[in-house]
Amino acid sequence: MGGYLLKLYVAGKSRRSEYAIACVRRLIDHLKGYCDLQIIDVLLEPNAALMGRVLAVPMLTKVLPGPARRLFGDLSNTQEVLEKLKLPSENPLNKGDHLSVYPRWRRWRGDR
Repeated sequence: MGGYLLKLYVAGKSRRSEYAIACVRRLIDHLKGYCDLQIIDVLLEPNAALMGRVLAVPMLTKVLPGPARRLFGDLSNTQEVLEKLKLPSENPLNKGDHLSVYPRWRRWRGDR
């Protein structure tokens, strides 16, 4: 598993769902290898929608690391999605510092 877990809730195979999936895949490409994505179709898995407290679709949720954040609607602006979900604007793997997204662990080790 990567550093982040995202869940995308969509409704069926509509154009809107396909567009949301394409936008989130672009976001995943931005965070290469550092993010896991689960795509959940609320029409096929209504219990998952209830457990995820889905209010509208498409909905993107950052599950891990906490706190969880939810984003509804248009996911086309990658930079805005990154900011609203509190994800790094640069790929953490490109920096060479894998600890930068876990500041508590970093302090625990004494690295500064």
